Amino acid sequence: MTLRLQAGLLALLGSCLLSAPARAQVAQAELRGGVLDESGAALPGATITATHVDTGTVRTTVTSPTGTYVMPALPIGVYKISAELTGFGAITKEGIRLAVGDSASLNFTLKVATVAETITVQGESPLVDTKKSELSGRVEQRQVDGLPVNGRDWLGLVSLVPGARGTPGAIQAGSSGSDMAKYQVDGVDVTNQCCGGSNQGYSMENIEEFKVETNRYDAEYGRVNGAVINAVTKSGSNTFRGTGFGFYRRDHFFGPFHDAPTFFTGQIAPFDQKQTGVNSGGPLVRNKAFYFASYEYQKLGATVRPNTGFPQFDVDLPADTTSHFTTARVDFQPNNAHRLFGRTSIYDWKQLNVGVGGTTTQSGGYSRPSSNHDFSLGDTWVISSRAVNEVRAGFSAINNKLDSNCYCVQLSFPSAIIGSPTNSPQWWKEMNIQVNDLFSYFVPAWHGEHSVKMGFQYFRPHFWGAFPDPPFGQFTFTRDPSNFDDPSTYPAPTRYVTQLGDTSYSIMNPTYGGFFQDNWTFNHNLTINLGVRYDIETGTSNTDVPNPIQPGVRPLDRNNVAPRLGFAYDVKADGRSVVRGGVGRYYDKVMLNLTSNERRTILGQFIGVTIVNPSFINALNGLTFQDYKNQKIPATLTVLDNFYQTPYNDQVSIGLAQQLRTGYAMQIDYVHSRGRNEPMTPQINYFEDPVTHLPQSPARYGRPYPAYTNITMTTSTGKSAYDGLQLGLNARTTRVTLGGTYTLSRTYDNHNGNRGGTPTNWFNLDDEYTYASSDQRNRFVVNAVTVLPYSVQASAIFFVGSPRPINIGTNLDPFGLGYFGRWLDATGRTLPRYSERTGCDACFPVTIDGVTTLESVSGWDRKLDLRFAKSVKVRHLTLQGMVDVFNALNIKNANATGYTTNYFSRTYLQPSSSTNLFYQPRQIQFGLRVSY
Repeated sequence: MTLRLQAGLLALLGSCLLSAPARAQVAQAELRGGVLDESGAALPGATITATHVDTGTVRTTVTSPTGTYVMPALPIGVYKISAELTGFGAITKEGIRLAVGDSASLNFTLKVATVAETITVQGESPLVDTKKSELSGRVEQRQVDGLPVNGRDWLGLVSLVPGARGTPGAIQAGSSGSDMAKYQVDGVDVTNQCCGGSNQGYSMENIEEFKVETNRYDAEYGRVNGAVINAVTKSGSNTFRGTGFGFYRRDHFFGPFHDAPTFFTGQIAPFDQKQTGVNSGGPLVRNKAFYFASYEYQKLGATVRPNTGFPQFDVDLPADTTSHFTTARVDFQPNNAHRLFGRTSIYDWKQLNVGVGGTTTQSGGYSRPSSNHDFSLGDTWVISSRAVNEVRAGFSAINNKLDSNCYCVQLSFPSAIIGSPTNSPQWWKEMNIQVNDLFSYFVPAWHGEHSVKMGFQYFRPHFWGAFPDPPFGQFTFTRDPSNFDDPSTYPAPTRYVTQLGDTSYSIMNPTYGGFFQDNWTFNHNLTINLGVRYDIETGTSNTDVPNPIQPGVRPLDRNNVAPRLGFAYDVKADGRSVVRGGVGRYYDKVMLNLTSNERRTILGQFIGVTIVNPSFINALNGLTFQDYKNQKIPATLTVLDNFYQTPYNDQVSIGLAQQLRTGYAMQIDYVHSRGRNEPMTPQINYFEDPVTHLPQSPARYGRPYPAYTNITMTTSTGKSAYDGLQLGLNARTTRVTLGGTYTLSRTYDNHNGNRGGTPTNWFNLDDEYTYASSDQRNRFVVNAVTVLPYSVQASAIFFVGSPRPINIGTNLDPFGLGYFGRWLDATGRTLPRYSERTGCDACFPVTIDGVTTLESVSGWDRKLDLRFAKSVKVRHLTLQGMVDVFNALNIKNANATGYTTNYFSRTYLQPSSSTNLFYQPRQIQFGLRVSY
């Protein structure tokens, strides 16, 4: 993008920030409704007052000529809502809870009064949204505080939402993987721009509640086609409150309180976890300014064990993780027109022996230290009874590193991987700056009602680092040696890969976006959701990088216009039965690690080397970086296709939301999504056999681009599809919070997530299209929080998921292509992609007291987590003791990524232990929370 165009877009953005009113951020809520008299006639000019119970802050508006009102950009929480008009008795409804992302309807009927009077009633928060067609779910504070979450990562609760996919902890929806999700905290995007996931970690004690949009969300969301997570952090109130807490786990506590033996050794694995912290909040100036601050320390002492089939490698190893979470927030309302907030969070952590497990031995792992910081500011400006403008500004920075356990060359055998990973050591940093401005305007009487919103965003990520730094290289073997300790018994390697020169990179990606949304209430029954969005990323096409194999101008991807259309039909206009549906297009972001690889290869002083059938003693034959450069020796190349396009997803849904009775609601929706232009990273530098459509050996037939050996090209040839029937049930009563979801679905793709994937045969992509790694046909989740006799609180999460595909392959290279896939022999036979599923009968050996038995594991994931808590008042303190039991039924589960996937390995399709907390045996945790 030219400097002139960037300057013009920035100027446009600036003018919008200064002049355009904007809709409330999605981190807040909206209240709307109407005021009528006893005859059903509209009452214009009635005053609506919303008082936030905890902070005492007040918002007022007046009804329009049609008797309707809208209050956007309200802070979440419990409200007292009143309606009054001269000559009528006032009505106040108390206990109205507005949750994150809510668009709640609240109507009033006023009676003529001969004397001044006010009627106060207990209000009911609506369970069914009659104005929106998006598919979403919400996790409320009672669930965040009360449910048993192994590891106490609040994102583990995303799995409770209808339409969410994967095991708890995975962030998946539709055909999109977890790296396609979007994470927003307090209205600010904290998504990692390099590789997906969240840039920042937050203490579970710091999260008020969050909403998960799984499918067909409004046009305000851009650069995402997976799940959208909208979280709101806790803020202070007019009451000083504070909490100190501790959660403790050990493999042995005392007596019967100990973990169950692991499924893979028959022994109780060493395990220790401590999570302690404090938080405090209260008023700085009553009814105007508030603070909240928190700190949490976590130390997890876990164990991982490789499963190579060789005793010298298959030993228990520490997989410890240490984390620090710090957050401070201030809210300030100087007057009724403005509300400001500022928040800063710091998240530092370090994990040991990452990557170890399965066929990867201890020397093949690494440690990972990470430091993360974010800062957010916001101002909500109530311009009038119809218009609200909101500005958000955010800054985030991460500093990550991978440090190999062994600074040595990697030896990759079918059954064991020894030595430094090919992506380690490395370091990378990311710094993101963003400014968002959103507008809402209420039009009460123009062919119905219009809730119009528009917004503009400027987002500038900077991603830089170096990997490997330094490189150690990798030898690949097709057979195991007879003695791993004696290199003289090693077979001849079939491939050697390394990097020479400067492996650093840097990329900046100024991004601009805008949207327009009109939620048009056509009549009492029908609301139409009309939206369109446009985003442009100016740094991901690498327009300044000359493509040596595709000369010419590299165009910028400018056509990412995303229309969206939905409807919500309130069948009886009573807010109880809503038929909803729609269609929309959703463009994703371009992962910066894909484009940075090209910059590193072409612009930097860097050469990638792949040697087929190398010498194990001297693979490079004494050649250096300068030799390769000066002599123009063919080397590897990584490029971005000149016509690479931004991935997108088309989504269609139709369904029903139904309030069953007071406090109970259900939803059922059919969703179809189709992903296109998704990234693949094929190897392309070889010829196609015109008869068999197999690749031809470069050693015999040469290469299309003889100046290079392997060429990895990032293309837009990936695709995916999802069909799902998504059901949800929610119950909210005084004593019980209950939620249940069931999903029947199928998911297909021809690649591995949003970072691409190398197809086995570039000339036969149809062979790649099959079940995706995230495919899970049946998925059932129930969660409940209730109060038992003697004021004991009990809660549970029960998860059931059907078998998942396993990414199988081989380490054969029959055509000398310089990479592996699923080849079985030189005739072109391949293993069917993801043709195996989790679960096996008598498939892995367990030795206990010298007796070895073959154990089985179900392909179904099943897990029950329980919590029992009791609170006691001691003067001004509340003491709460908790006991958590994770995997209470001690069901044997195995991680799909922990199976040995090499067809020629001696432990092929055997599961192995995992550090993922979902896949642990029964564990017990004790907790104590002290509050004032």
